Amino acid sequence: MDEAYTAVARQFGSYDFYRTIVDSTGPITDDKSLLYRVNLAYENSGSYRDFVEHERVFLAPNLRWNISDRTSLDLHLEYQRSNNATDYGFLAPNNSNRPFALRNSLNLSGPNNNLDSERISFGFDRSHAFNDHWKINHRFDISYLPLSDLNPHVPIGSRQGRTLCRS
Repeated sequence: MDEAYTAVARQFGSYDFYRTIVDSTGPITDDKSLLYRVNLAYENSGSYRDFVEHERVFLAPNLRWNISDRTSLDLHLEYQRSNNATDYGFLAPNNSNRPFALRNSLNLSGPNNNLDSERISFGFDRSHAFNDHWKINHRFDISYLPLSDLNPHVPIGSRQGRTLCRS
């Protein structure tokens, strides 16, 4: 982190996949007692499956304070927001050794069945070297994931016959 550096990368792929990543680091002060690092990422993609799209944003700044030549403190944050389609596939009937004759792209979850989620983590790391042989490290992290972001899986279909039910 004590040398200035920035990298930007772009990726492209099938089904409208693209990702942009930025990684930047360097000193804030001339004496390099304050350093930073920031990671950013954005991803968006489709799928061969009906109604399936993904979007993700990620941000992770880090700040290091070199208090002395033997003591440092790092503060870090991670933020991620995702919007992902729920797609659990489908099951073959119990009384058959063949799957349904359904196209691969069929998504029984239907449109507008996305899971919007957000995750935030914050923490710090402290380090102090008493001498060349003894060092103490201390870390604290806390994460926040709202309970509303949890998505229970409810299987679709009937185990008794060949009828698939959706409500």
